[in-house]
Formats: sequence, structure tokens, C-alpha cells
Amino acid sequence: MKAGGFIYQVEVYHREVEENDYGEQVESYKLIRKTRAAISFRNRSRSLENSSETMLGSYEMIVRQYVEIDNTTRIKYSGKWYQVIEWHEDLEYRDKVLVVEEVRE
Repeated sequence: MKAGGFIYQVEVYHREVEENDYGEQVESYKLIRKTRAAISFRNRSRSLENSSETMLGSYEMIVRQYVEIDNTTRIKYSGKWYQVIEWHEDLEYRDKVLVVEEVRE
């Protein structure tokens, strides 16, 4: 993708597991980097949970190849959290293409 397409500011977080004072493992997310991304809408799915209906969106995000992505990566964009479902490298443009889904909180 050409550089002009990266117009959205996103934050990339990785999961860290630490032990607290009681010996319990506590999961938290640490900010790894702020970067720019190209984002396009894929689909929206309807979900029923506890008698309430939610609509969760799925998006395709394109980031530069140097951005660290793994199975525990979370993306924060526009105040919402997204989990990475799948990703692959686009060798032609030296980018990473991510499929992300909104996280229910």
C-alpha cells in the first residue's frame, strides 16, 4: 500500500502475564507502539448474550512490516479494542495485513 493510505492512528498492545502479591497470574496489556494504519470494513456480526443483542464489527487493517504482531496482540483504535484474528505479510508492499474483530467488554 502506498504511504498516503495510512491515515488512521492505532496503538498496538501485547499481552503480559505477571504474578501479583498473592501468587495469582494477572493478565495485562502493554503498549508496544503507536503507528499509522489503513483500515477497511469487512463485516458486522450479530450476537445475543444475556438477553442483549450486540453488533461486533470485523475490519482489515494494514500496517507496516516492522510492526510486531503475534497471537496476543490487541489494537486500540478510536477508543475501541480489537483482537487480531489472523494476519499475513504482503511481500510486494512490505506490509502486514491484519483481520481484527471488536472485543466485547
